[in-house]
Amino acid sequence: MKRNRFPKGEDKSEKLKKILLKLLKKPIAYCLLPTAYCLLLTTFSYSAESIDISAEELEYNAKTNTYIARSSARIVAQDILLIANEITLDRATSDAVAIGDVYYEDNETVIKADRIELNLETKLGTIYNSYIFYKKDNYHLRGGDLRRLDEKSYHLNKATVTTCDAIPPPWHISGRDIKAIKHKHLTARDTTFYIKNIPVFYTPYFWMPLTKKRQTGFLVPSIGSSTTKGFFYKQGFFWAIEDNKDLTLYLDYFSKKGFGKGLEYRYIINPDSRGNLWVYHLRDNELERDFFEFKTHHDLKLPSDVSGYLRVNTINTFDYYSILGSTSLRDSSFSSLKSINLSALESLVFDIERSERLRKYLESNLYLSRPFQGAKAYLLGQYRQSLEGSSKAIPQSLPEVGFILNTFSKGPASMNITIKANNFLKEEGQGGQRIDINPNLYLGYGRAINITQRISIRETAYLLNNPSEDEERLLLELSSKVSTRFLKRYSSLIFPFGESTSFIFPFGESTSFLHAIEPSLEYKYTPILNNGDVTIFDSIDSTEETSTIIYSITNRFEGLRYTNLSSRLRLSQRYNLLEDERPFTPLLLEGGLSSNLIDFSINASYNFYEAEADDVFTNIKIKSRMGYIGIGKDFRRSTGVDQYTLEGRINGPLPIFGKDIPFTISGKIWYDMKNSVVQESTISTIYRKQCWALTASIVKRPEEYQISFGIEFTGLGALRW
Repeated sequence: MKRNRFPKGEDKSEKLKKILLKLLKKPIAYCLLPTAYCLLLTTFSYSAESIDISAEELEYNAKTNTYIARSSARIVAQDILLIANEITLDRATSDAVAIGDVYYEDNETVIKADRIELNLETKLGTIYNSYIFYKKDNYHLRGGDLRRLDEKSYHLNKATVTTCDAIPPPWHISGRDIKAIKHKHLTARDTTFYIKNIPVFYTPYFWMPLTKKRQTGFLVPSIGSSTTKGFFYKQGFFWAIEDNKDLTLYLDYFSKKGFGKGLEYRYIINPDSRGNLWVYHLRDNELERDFFEFKTHHDLKLPSDVSGYLRVNTINTFDYYSILGSTSLRDSSFSSLKSINLSALESLVFDIERSERLRKYLESNLYLSRPFQGAKAYLLGQYRQSLEGSSKAIPQSLPEVGFILNTFSKGPASMNITIKANNFLKEEGQGGQRIDINPNLYLGYGRAINITQRISIRETAYLLNNPSEDEERLLLELSSKVSTRFLKRYSSLIFPFGESTSFIFPFGESTSFLHAIEPSLEYKYTPILNNGDVTIFDSIDSTEETSTIIYSITNRFEGLRYTNLSSRLRLSQRYNLLEDERPFTPLLLEGGLSSNLIDFSINASYNFYEAEADDVFTNIKIKSRMGYIGIGKDFRRSTGVDQYTLEGRINGPLPIFGKDIPFTISGKIWYDMKNSVVQESTISTIYRKQCWALTASIVKRPEEYQISFGIEFTGLGALRW
């Protein structure tokens, strides 16, 4: 085999290297492919010190100034490989031709062709009967002849594209007369989408932008059915106004409700000033009622170092979400989550919809603040809207003005001051103005045994109306706390089993872990020096006279790297010196454990006098590679809530009748023990193959039943209905 090496200083050979790489590495875009612009707009750079050409026969014709490599012709340059039966280079015209079983590969692309022709000077050429595999996103493009017409234009007479490795592929797209202009657009004729070899969609002409900029156009619709809303079809239209502004219009059709209209506007002025606006309206033909929703969120950066935000959430009727559900939650809202898939999207949608439906209030805020050296001043407007009925009795803080002197220290002492004034508006009941002044002095000393003391004075003045009266409240808050920490690091876990047997957990080379015990004892005394007859607007007004001892102990374990195990358990209780009959408050238990195999959390309170639990919030989840199973309990005696949750997930593939089926299933149930009824249940399944997936989900509530499906074509997109 003959071999020739072209040194770096030889101009024509260097051109051969660079131009071959430049042409052969041009990725191909195809119609209906959302990431086609990436393939066309990607630029590659390459530098190498030499090209190595080898073949069974290697000759140079001086008369024609031509290099010819025949029989297993091969060009190697670092991570580049080009193989053909014959490679010819005309140094006079700069024409290069690779013929017969042409194979090209680099780190990102594989190209196979019958023949490649290109001119090294004009950079124009043709790849005949081409096959291109783009490794990054697994795109397979099989086509006819690819020609580069000029610096930015390409033409492909026919082609098919898919992300499926199988032949024949489960799905593919085909078209002809494909033209692409770099950084502008792509057009194609007779474009057809196939599942297997069955055509399911055809368009005689197709156009799509080839730019990373957002483009105006229709969004993928959402189609489905619900027992309360009937058949529904949701269509959005996106308008890219400018690089920092866009507008989306929505038109929803519900067969049992009517038409809903939505508008979403987003803008970015700078990283500190950005926001969005959402407006929605539906005229319910079944109930003959109008439903309005308005949401907006703006981050503000104003002159004179003033910053803040505006958040508005409001609806025209308190039962908006119980009747319509979430109307502002759209699949397009998750377009920025690049890693999300259909199953993750289904789970996320269920969680957000349920959270919005179970809220008790909608809250709107306007907050502005200006920092000073060691302090800040702020303005806060807060409005709450009840989702359970009338909002007339809710005190609205419109506005609150405050000044905060940040904590500053001098030796063992530190101090801060908060001053704020509120104007409370109520449509029903007593409103008025309130001024609250609250300085705090702290003393802290000791390391092995830490002692912290706090002296707080709170003076509150009221100017009330309905009826009109002036009130004043003065109280003193004193506390002293003693705490310490006992630490011990263990190098291994050894548990004895009899006199001569022990068991060491197989946690790898190092099983070192840390155990900490943190006891604390605190005394709080709050004498009310002057207690006027005031209306309770918030927690400031509900402070009562106290003389309480608080004792607690906290246990922590952490550091078992093999299982990533960490845990915390805290027991605490209060003894009320002002209470004669039942001075002990319920025992509080707070704990959590996290590891690779199990997650556990608990918050509970136990009443010794009643010998029963007052509140229990607990959840345990057992995890493995195959999935997880979890159970939770939410019990609140004061409100009568007694609810269990059961959730689980089984990850595919699942062995069924001796075959591994790529099937995943997950679900969650909320069960009301008090009323013996399932409040809500959801189940979601996904069947995933190499280049496509199918999903199905069911949501069941006492008043509603909904089923939806989805299909995802990897590299192309997903559709839910």
